[in-house]
Amino acid sequence: MSGIRFVNKKDRQEGKSPILIISVALLILCAALPCARLAQADQSEKILYVGTGDGDRQYLTTVNPDGTGRKTVSSGYFMIVAPRFSEATGAILFTVHDEMAKSSVHVLYPEASPEKIINNACAHCWSPDGKFILYSPSGSECDLYRYNVATKGSERLTKGKMVNEACWSPDGKKIVLSVMEKDSSMDLYVYTLEGKSLQKLTDTKYFSEHSPSFTPDGKYVIYCHQPFEGLAGCKPGWLACLELATRKVTPLPVKDAYSPSLSSDGKQIVYEGGSGTGSIGRCLINGSSQQTIPVNGSGPVWMK
Repeated sequence: MSGIRFVNKKDRQEGKSPILIISVALLILCAALPCARLAQADQSEKILYVGTGDGDRQYLTTVNPDGTGRKTVSSGYFMIVAPRFSEATGAILFTVHDEMAKSSVHVLYPEASPEKIINNACAHCWSPDGKFILYSPSGSECDLYRYNVATKGSERLTKGKMVNEACWSPDGKKIVLSVMEKDSSMDLYVYTLEGKSLQKLTDTKYFSEHSPSFTPDGKYVIYCHQPFEGLAGCKPGWLACLELATRKVTPLPVKDAYSPSLSSDGKQIVYEGGSGTGSIGRCLINGSSQQTIPVNGSGPVWMK
């Protein structure tokens, strides 16, 4: 059994060096320091989510991972869906649904007021460089489109696909999207921008795969795997990890969880709790050390 112990009379008699024992103690102490720095670094990255205030309005809200420092960063809307943060520009992308069930895409840049940029559409995510936005039109035509922030022009990327969600790979070369199939279940696809090709990643009967989120190295996708029962609806899902190169799927021990988002260092996941609880949780990348953040809200994502 190893460890730190004091130098006693017997040690001196046996000729054991106090300097040696102190040196070992210092090595053990130094080995623990990176863990302390990691815990400290967690607080430098905040969590952005949709919070509620007085009345029936929703607000973009930020909070520290430990639940402290909660701050409202937008005006109130009837409904906000899927906020996304651009590390390249510091801007927040989000979808607004009004009282008439009409949706629109909005952007909130630092030190500016929110700006509506696309009508009758739902936003998915930013490109890694913050120059493009992925979105889908509302209604029956829900293909994937790429919007150029500078030119305000749009390009259609898929044809005949009901795209629910999409995430851009960190290198900007691929997009993983969740698509609704004819039976109303959802599968994951990968779209390669260079060749404009679309390939199916999952094909699971009686299950839906949705809410994809890339790990920072671009090798894995964390998503929600949810039992699907047709008209009977869906049962609570759980998080899973898909390795793109091998298509290997590893279930994570995070139950009844949705909308996962990876921290910038790839070590933590923040997610929305299910069953209408309005809870937000976080855990390590392997699903361990699960904690509930003491706030009520939805659609959490990490932001710097």
